[in-house]
Amino acid sequence: MRMKKVTTVLLGMFLVAGLYGAGVSESQAKIDVEDAGKAYSEISKHKDLKAFLPYREFYFAKAYLSLAKKYLDDSDYEKASYYAILSQTQSKSAIAIAQKRKLEYELLKKERDHYKKIVESDTTWVSVALLEGGLKRKGKKKFEGKFSATDAFSMPRNREPWRVEQVGELKDKFKKTLDKVYKVMSKQKKVKLIIETKSQRDRRTKDFSELYANKIQDYLTDKGIDSDRIKKEPKGRGPRNGEIILTLKGVDAK
Repeated sequence: MRMKKVTTVLLGMFLVAGLYGAGVSESQAKIDVEDAGKAYSEISKHKDLKAFLPYREFYFAKAYLSLAKKYLDDSDYEKASYYAILSQTQSKSAIAIAQKRKLEYELLKKERDHYKKIVESDTTWVSVALLEGGLKRKGKKKFEGKFSATDAFSMPRNREPWRVEQVGELKDKFKKTLDKVYKVMSKQKKVKLIIETKSQRDRRTKDFSELYANKIQDYLTDKGIDSDRIKKEPKGRGPRNGEIILTLKGVDAK
């Protein structure tokens, strides 16, 4: 492919040389150089094409123009016209390529924005996101997910039984579930969340289940979800490993 391009350029050069082999007048050379200068300056006028300009064509347009001016000053009118025409060709080619690249970019951007809009407006992704997060459809507009407290929270080692505030932090995997819940709630403002929590502890179980619910609520409100859209239902003692039940109501999903 590269060899083919080189051959084409050489043939063009020989053709131009042949056309001007019979001699070029000073006035014609000046016109050619002037036209080449105008063609090159036209590039800078297209500021919207700056990011799309092909380096090769732009470089040779400038280089050939410099040579054309040099030979014009040296009164070598044949070479001046020869390089002026090459420069003009490269300038026009640079603009044409840049326009084509810009058009392709705009078409791709338009297509990408179109599909992005479809995805964001489509309710299919909602059910997919919630299913990936471990929640299952429980009705037309309801999703529910059950998680053990030990899967949701990292339990502190050597926790003192009377230190109820020692609940532990949310695990990364459970955070991903909450992130999907957040995404749905942020897109669909009518969706509400119920957090039902049960502690695995024998003593002060109600206190621990409240802390579980608070941690989950805080994670979502810190991201921007209004606390009025979250209802906490700490139940006290539950299964051996505790239990977290997340219920989303009012979900618009396919």
